[in-house]
Amino acid sequence: MGGPTFRPYLLCMTYKFLYIGRIDKIKNIPFAIELVRTLVQEGHDCSLSIFGIATKMTRLEKKLRKQARKLPIIFFPWVNDPVSVYLQHDCILIPSFSEGLCMIAQEANSLRKIVIMNDVGLANHELPPAWNIFIRPLILAEWIKAAKIAMDYQQMAFRYCLEKKIPMIVDI
Repeated sequence: MGGPTFRPYLLCMTYKFLYIGRIDKIKNIPFAIELVRTLVQEGHDCSLSIFGIATKMTRLEKKLRKQARKLPIIFFPWVNDPVSVYLQHDCILIPSFSEGLCMIAQEANSLRKIVIMNDVGLANHELPPAWNIFIRPLILAEWIKAAKIAMDYQQMAFRYCLEKKIPMIVDI
């Protein structure tokens, strides 16, 4: 009756990856799908949301949907408010073969979201040093390591809050 009641939170939530951007071969979306496929096959509870599907389905979009079958991957149309999309996800994937000034990485970084991106273009120069950005060469094993670190970080934060009885706002 005196103080606030502590409610435990789930430790095993689905880790939500996000690709948001243009659907184009240069954006290398099959790599993101393969990353999630590998993590799921290893037993990790994760999903991938792909935002940016055009209203008219292209051959590439059909190929991506076929590759993503039987995986926790959902396709969405483009949204005008990407901030709300970032906030619903844990980690943003940017596996592009080529990038200039990557606004998605900058936006996600400003929201303290973890970003895993390919080491191309201005990736090493445009972003301030931050704990939440992994810049990796386009090697699946390197991206798997970065993704596992990101997922472990989330679980560590939840455990800490559980042990210290600190309430967390969690979108389940």
